[in-house]
Amino acid sequence: MKRLRSLVLCLLVFLSLCACGDSGETSEDSSVKTVGTGSSSAVEEPVLTQPPAFELDCDQGYIYLLRGTYTWQFEGENGEMEWVSADSPHPLEMQEELPRLNGQGKASIPPWVDPPDEVTVRAWPDTAWGDLSAESQEVPWEKDGITLLEGGWIYELHFTWDRERYSGDAYYCFYGVNTPEALAQEEDGTLWERPPELTVSVEGAEPVAAAKGPGGEWFYEFEESHINTGDHWDFSDPLEEQDSLPQLVGGGEVTLSWESPDPEYLTVTALSQQEEREVPVEGNAFTLLEGKWVYRITGVWNSHNNWGGTGVYAFTGIQ
Repeated sequence: MKRLRSLVLCLLVFLSLCACGDSGETSEDSSVKTVGTGSSSAVEEPVLTQPPAFELDCDQGYIYLLRGTYTWQFEGENGEMEWVSADSPHPLEMQEELPRLNGQGKASIPPWVDPPDEVTVRAWPDTAWGDLSAESQEVPWEKDGITLLEGGWIYELHFTWDRERYSGDAYYCFYGVNTPEALAQEEDGTLWERPPELTVSVEGAEPVAAAKGPGGEWFYEFEESHINTGDHWDFSDPLEEQDSLPQLVGGGEVTLSWESPDPEYLTVTALSQQEEREVPVEGNAFTLLEGKWVYRITGVWNSHNNWGGTGVYAFTGIQ
């Protein structure tokens, strides 16, 4: 458990830094300063050199919050104050990156972390993905956490620290889903140790299983195990190997059927030697283009229920 949480934490901190851009911050999260003279009076006093990482727990599971925009100042080794800052996209623009927490009731931050001095929380319904003009609503902070709203919501937590040797503020976000379907998924307890199989079908033709490809990262929690999809795939470059990919011949709407719960985020790209097109997706369906195309499908299962990640698939469609 500890090993996996460390791996997941490293991954999410990496995504946070990628989202925030180059901030010029130090590589360490804290430094220690000895105060007083003599061994009996020495006190180790930690100084955070950037906002800390936070775990969020509920009865159904846990996630690590994704850290976004922040500004920070701290006392450097020479006693002078240093400043770092970072920026990130709006939470509604990060549908693919946000960790997902399926649960109900209260979600809390464990007591071992360095608590902020002030907290404000707001949330948007998940019908507002990509709509930066959507209005948010305030969510009460309950000492160490929040009560998850019914339905699907994108949460943004604004933390502020005001300490003698460091201070600043930071934004954290996650996707919380409190629906009967999401809760049933957690109660089911199925552990997906790999990206799920994908079957594609079109009316009048036999369904085919799409080939899995590299490019995704997958993790699951089982006896402190971690698996990466890069170890197993059927193709490296779908265009170069299009003749060996599964073929779907027909016309009209393609239906995607997943072995596991549907992904939270889905994109379809049509590839040819001459061009690349993004294909509109409605739910788990899209329409085949005229001619012969290689279709690359990317599904993202946000980290929840002790498993999650990205799966990449391909097949050749002929109309």
